[in-house]
Amino acid sequence: MKNKTPLEGKEQEALVLRLRREGIPFYSVPNGANVEPHHRALMKREGMENGVSDLVILKYKDALYLEMKRRKGGVWGPDQKAFKTKIESLGFQYAVAKGAKEAWEIIHAFDKLGEHID
Repeated sequence: MKNKTPLEGKEQEALVLRLRREGIPFYSVPNGANVEPHHRALMKREGMENGVSDLVILKYKDALYLEMKRRKGGVWGPDQKAFKTKIESLGFQYAVAKGAKEAWEIIHAFDKLGEHID
């Protein structure tokens, strides 16, 4: 049976619209961009790394590295787990969100409460 859950990209698009509407500073990391092999090689030479989170949410002297996944069926890979370990060892926050709604809840907690997310 085919998974009818929205794709990760569609969930991220919905979240980005809300982030922009709310004026929350963020940026995306285009690691999953569908580009020609020679462009991907150039991106690697320019610093693209496997496993880097999809979005980085910013606030004063802090950042939340956010990995987006489908609500059902999203897989978290070894490179992503290694990146999470690096980020947390530097004192930053990292979270995995299954869908835009869960991502918004995580961002809201990060932005409003200022507490670390486990």
